[in-house]
Amino acid sequence: MPPVQVTAQDDKGRTVTAFNGPVTMAIGHNGGAIMPGTLSGTLTVSAVNGVAQFGNLCIDQPNLPGNSYTLRATSGVVVLNVESAGFNIGL
Repeated sequence: MPPVQVTAQDDKGRTVTAFNGPVTMAIGHNGGAIMPGTLSGTLTVSAVNGVAQFGNLCIDQPNLPGNSYTLRATSGVVVLNVESAGFNIGL
């Protein structure tokens, strides 16, 4: 899986550079084909100047066509609860 980046933004879409708190990544919608996929790698990182970078995430199961995965980023420090667009994991 390519690196995933999450940016904390204000209501005008500007990066909140003062945010340097923890961000946790999880599977939002699990599109596992045979069995549910498991997300591994470093699941919690600290944002730097409002940007959290996840460089080693991996999902271990392919998805069924039309049943894509999503990722959900959350943080308890600020109101951050966002879900990615759907994506596919092939064989």
